[in-house]
Amino acid sequence: MPQYADETGIGGGPLADNSAEPSRAPRLARDPARRVLMIVSDFPPSIEMGAQTCWQIARNLPRHGWTPIVLTKGERHVDSRDAAQAGFEPGVTVVRTGVLPHPVQLLRRLRAGRTGEGEAIAMEATLAPRRRRGWLRRVVLAGLNVPDTETGWILPAVAAGRGLVRRSDVACLFSSGPAWSSHLAALGLARLTGLPWVAHFRDPWSQGATYSGEHPWADRANARLERDVVRRAATVICVTDRHTNLLRRYYPDCRPEKFVTVTNGYDSAEWEQAEQDAAAGPASARGGRFVITHAGALYAGRSPLPVLEALRRLSQTSDLTLDRVRFDVIVNDNVRQLPDGRDIMDVASQMGLGGSVQVLGPLPRREALRRLLDSDLLLLLGHNFTVQVPGKLYEYLRSRRPILALVPAGAQTDLLRATGGAWIVEPEDVEGAVQAVRDAYGRWQAGRGGPEADARLVSGFDRRVLVGRIAAELAAAVSRAAERRGRR
Repeated sequence: MPQYADETGIGGGPLADNSAEPSRAPRLARDPARRVLMIVSDFPPSIEMGAQTCWQIARNLPRHGWTPIVLTKGERHVDSRDAAQAGFEPGVTVVRTGVLPHPVQLLRRLRAGRTGEGEAIAMEATLAPRRRRGWLRRVVLAGLNVPDTETGWILPAVAAGRGLVRRSDVACLFSSGPAWSSHLAALGLARLTGLPWVAHFRDPWSQGATYSGEHPWADRANARLERDVVRRAATVICVTDRHTNLLRRYYPDCRPEKFVTVTNGYDSAEWEQAEQDAAAGPASARGGRFVITHAGALYAGRSPLPVLEALRRLSQTSDLTLDRVRFDVIVNDNVRQLPDGRDIMDVASQMGLGGSVQVLGPLPRREALRRLLDSDLLLLLGHNFTVQVPGKLYEYLRSRRPILALVPAGAQTDLLRATGGAWIVEPEDVEGAVQAVRDAYGRWQAGRGGPEADARLVSGFDRRVLVGRIAAELAAAVSRAAERRGRR
């Protein structure tokens, strides 16, 4: 059954101190700007949410006394790109490197040449059942994906990064994953240079991950790699308190204060521009329709099928008119299949929804933000996520549009119950999805809005605030390293 996220109290927990100044880190206001080498395999023009997160961190670090040098892979190695994305802020240097070929990437390109890129990626997503046919095949494929398919970037990144450290007076290293290969490149650089290093975990890697590498050997290898990263890094930043506390319990030999929480968020300047564009642009293109929008990749069991079923049932009971509904599924990786391999549009047509559903993407980020603002209901698919919160949810909250969240109990429900603004439904609860869509559509028909998020709490997820906390952690890592050198 759907729950109204704005019916619960706010209380404490992961949202209580987003705008607080960390007491253990020195203030940077009077310090000269320091250089930080950001080691991130994903960065614009990639439209992946992780790339956007790294860009938002980089563009806001200078206001907190840090000059970022971004080390990332070359543009030709980016699969889904947005050539129209705005340029970078002054003071942000981006250094791009080559990538050594990876067998899985070579296989993808071969298949893309034969079947088209979207189908090739979808074939990768459905390889798991085939892997069980042969033990050796399963082990080899699992091993090739440890820790991910970005391992061809590690050696070029280490080589380029070492040169940048020598030439640029870098004070600190910062890496963000996934891709986990970014952390492995940073691990190599930390060992070579001796610089303090802050590792940023946007998702769980080994501990807290909800899906495995298809073979116990791969799981053990990922656990060992995570352990090496966690023990060598000066600070590990997680994006939820649940993940922070999990790592503290799993690594009792590390000091608890090594693990800190800085939540994901949104770039306020980007959203302010999007709202200005919407106000200055043409009138809404909804055509008098109730618009449901999902934006983001379909992976890890994410499926919009409950909403398709809700639309089918509600149309049969005359609770809604399909001619007045539009369901936009925006994907950023060309994967248009449900977890069982069926094409979304084929399923929609079989349900009689073909005229009300469309699959779009990849879209330029500016267009994607406009479509979120032009929606009546935003669909969040958070299947299998219990200790992490996808960055997309903060974008949804900033859009100030009602949210239908198909998510299990965990960090996502913690956030939504605190902020409000959503119907919360278990991912497999079709009846709950039906009730939520009926309620949202009925409110729209009556000219009433849906549940609203607490604007004060949402403002705390502004990257201008959050990056200040990351900057403070960089400064604390540098100070601790200087103290250790002084004691030698």
